Amino acid sequence: MNPLTQFKTIRTLSLLIAPALVALVSPAVAQNAVTYWNETASTAIVVTAGQPPPVSALSFAMVQGAVYDAVNAIDRGYQPYLVQPPSNPTDSKEAATAAAAFRVLVGFPDLPGLFPNQQPTLQPIYDNYIAGLPDNPPGSRANGVAIGEATARAMLTARQNDGRFGPPRPLDCSPWQCLDTYTQAPGVWRPTPQNPNAFDPASWVGNVRTFLVPSAEMLRTDGPNALTSDAYTEDFNEIKDVGSLTSTTRTADQTDAAIFWQVSTAEYGCSNWKWWLNNTTITLGMQNVFDSDPPFVAGAFENGYDESLATIKGRFWYVQLKKRF
Repeated sequence: MNPLTQFKTIRTLSLLIAPALVALVSPAVAQNAVTYWNETASTAIVVTAGQPPPVSALSFAMVQGAVYDAVNAIDRGYQPYLVQPPSNPTDSKEAATAAAAFRVLVGFPDLPGLFPNQQPTLQPIYDNYIAGLPDNPPGSRANGVAIGEATARAMLTARQNDGRFGPPRPLDCSPWQCLDTYTQAPGVWRPTPQNPNAFDPASWVGNVRTFLVPSAEMLRTDGPNALTSDAYTEDFNEIKDVGSLTSTTRTADQTDAAIFWQVSTAEYGCSNWKWWLNNTTITLGMQNVFDSDPPFVAGAFENGYDESLATIKGRFWYVQLKKRF
């Protein structure tokens, strides 16, 4: 088969996985099982573990791949991704979904999952969910759990030593040295001047074994255009035109996006002092610099001037801070 045709076929399969899950199950299961455990996985992956998008995509693929095989093992309407455990049509798809997602997240005693340290949080969620499922006919719930655990185990085994969390892209220089080195040649990638330390923290993702396509090599681009090409000249002129401070073609939305992304959030994150000073006004002043008499001082208390709070010829410093969020 032509590699491009093969890729199109595989890509179509990947786009059909999510709709297929809905098609495989009843509306109640799609709403209460697949969706519920996808939300649970999202909390574990993104919120609790704090995985960035390139890394979380791998974790989601593992969870949903196991869920797909678990549901498909009972329904048997599609080609399995990894395995197709034996099943009965009456086995609980809800239990299979929950067990597959849960076990990929926390693992087994002899096979670690994505986040074993989250088991104290996820275990009661899983136990309560399984306990609330009907067992009709008797044994269907336990069978569903066994199917889900089988697909989860297959996924965790298949993804062992797949390159996740491997070494980052090697550098032949420090960030600042790279900045000096790369600026010597036009058309060569270089770090962002405002934040030269902003190298991709998950560059190892590019070396991870693929899930669907035979090899990532078939997805490589042709690389940058030659400096002497018309395409490079066109792109270069467009950048100058749109990126100019006085540009007349840049839209307001493009301006807002450029301002938002111009500096890494690592430099201006809410935990950084620069973020707190942004949109902040600090005023330092001194009252009564020239020792002027207070108005109507002769009347003293009759005119509302309390000498116990300030001297007649007093002065004081003040600092005022205003923060706009």
